[in-house]
Amino acid sequence: MPRLVSRRVQACALLVLISQAVASPAFADDPAAAKTHLATAAKAMKDKNYSLALGEYVSARGAQSSVEASLGIAAAQDAMGHYGDAYDTYSDLLKTYASTIKKADKTTAENKMKELAAKTGTLTIRVSENGAEVTLDDKDLGPSPTAALVRVEAGPHHVHVEKEGFSPFDSTVTATASGRAVVDVTLQKASKAGHVTVTDPTGKGMRVLVDGIDVGAAPWEGDLPAGTHTIAGRSSNATATPQNVDVAVGSKTQIVLAAQAATGHVEITTSDGQGFVIVDGKPVAEGNFAGELPVGTHVLRVKREGYETWEKTIDLQERETIAETVTLRAAAGGSSSSSSSSKNEGDRLFSGAYGGLGLVGLIEPNGNGNSLETSCSAIGASSCSTPPPLGFGLFGYGGYSWDPIGLELFFGATFDEETPSANYTANSSLGSVVGGPPRVEQFVLPRLGGVLAVRARATLDGRLFRVSFSAGPGLAYKDMFLLRKAQSQDGTNRQGKEVSDAVSYVSPALVGDVSAHFRISGSFALSGGVLALFENAGETSVDTQNQIIASSNGGTPLRTFSYDAASGAQFFIGPYLGVEFGP
Repeated sequence: MPRLVSRRVQACALLVLISQAVASPAFADDPAAAKTHLATAAKAMKDKNYSLALGEYVSARGAQSSVEASLGIAAAQDAMGHYGDAYDTYSDLLKTYASTIKKADKTTAENKMKELAAKTGTLTIRVSENGAEVTLDDKDLGPSPTAALVRVEAGPHHVHVEKEGFSPFDSTVTATASGRAVVDVTLQKASKAGHVTVTDPTGKGMRVLVDGIDVGAAPWEGDLPAGTHTIAGRSSNATATPQNVDVAVGSKTQIVLAAQAATGHVEITTSDGQGFVIVDGKPVAEGNFAGELPVGTHVLRVKREGYETWEKTIDLQERETIAETVTLRAAAGGSSSSSSSSKNEGDRLFSGAYGGLGLVGLIEPNGNGNSLETSCSAIGASSCSTPPPLGFGLFGYGGYSWDPIGLELFFGATFDEETPSANYTANSSLGSVVGGPPRVEQFVLPRLGGVLAVRARATLDGRLFRVSFSAGPGLAYKDMFLLRKAQSQDGTNRQGKEVSDAVSYVSPALVGDVSAHFRISGSFALSGGVLALFENAGETSVDTQNQIIASSNGGTPLRTFSYDAASGAQFFIGPYLGVEFGP
């Protein structure tokens, strides 16, 4: 690969030298050498080695000026796709040999120029500063001002202009066949600074500090001298961590302020660890408090039933620490003036993260929609017994409350079971599918699964008791199977049992509960209530079409059909006991 690159570089350099020789020919007077070069060039053209041919034609003209050499140069340039150079060579040929060129050669040159004019256009490069070096497609056009018109091939061309003390100019211009393109180059003096843009994502209009000097509100932008600068931000209640930025000449740098709330530290300690600490009207702790608060004015209170309220207003500065030790005094009459309020600032508000666990007993009062409940006569039975499904569940939840509304994730696992039966008092008239002697068939329908839901919780809070209601949508998944036992009643001793394959369903769900909580401490409570669960089983069928009851004296085995283990809407309800953790 390095050798290939080297050859390409050499070839490009050769073309540049040939181009310069064509543009500024230096003629000698060596007819023999010219003849030799012309012969070599003619053979190279025949072999389509146009690069070699071009070099030989240039050498031939250098040895002895001739129309033949100039025509050969133009033909080689045309064959190589250098249509602009070929056009210029033909044009120079007609001017140089105007009085001596043969009519046939003149006609050839003129016809080729017309042909090349359809493949080329002209380009004018106008530079605002004289003496700037102009390059077109890596070809040096010399210092500005350049030629009024430069003949180029149709298509895109790269223009590069540079001059000491000015920023370089680069542009791409597209020339069209027989058209003219103009490039106006305005050189800008090179800057000794870089451009810096500062933004504040919070949109709170922080003041921008550059090297400790306030330069204005964010967003801000401006030029800074090359070098290292410190960019920071500040507002009445926030600061931005200083950032060191290296600014380079001509660079563009974007800075995003990392705003942080300006805070101070506050500690409040009660002498006996009792009483509720309230900051700006919001209870924050019981007994003692230590934490960060935004800079500014705050009202601190400590309240306790039967004691006078302690209150103080502070003006907190950035990074300042304020510590207060509070000893409450007993109120006259043994009660606080605010104790008559049904819910005052001293109550334990239900704000913050919380969670709970519980055990629930479940009943499905409307049944689960199995075939014995919905189609007793259709299966040939004279009567069916369908007690409601009974079960239990374990559940938990966790969330965050902004008193009195909270948002939580609920999860639970449930199990229930129904034990219906069908009584056949005589041979069925429904044929071989369910026909048979008088018999009693016992069924067991177990169901196991879980539910996941997102719920909202509304809370009415008190000092010792709390009442809440929660509800929300979710998703339920259940697995079921059917166990069937049969015992004939006609003395033929037919008996047997069958267990179906498990079936399952997935359903949208709605979970809600009403509960009461007895607060044992500031973060623990016993809870009890009623939980309700809605879901839909669709048509959950089990296949029991097997010969499951054989006769010991050779009678015909009994057959049956598929049963619906559950169908339609499912409504569970039941009481629960549990515990709750949180504020």
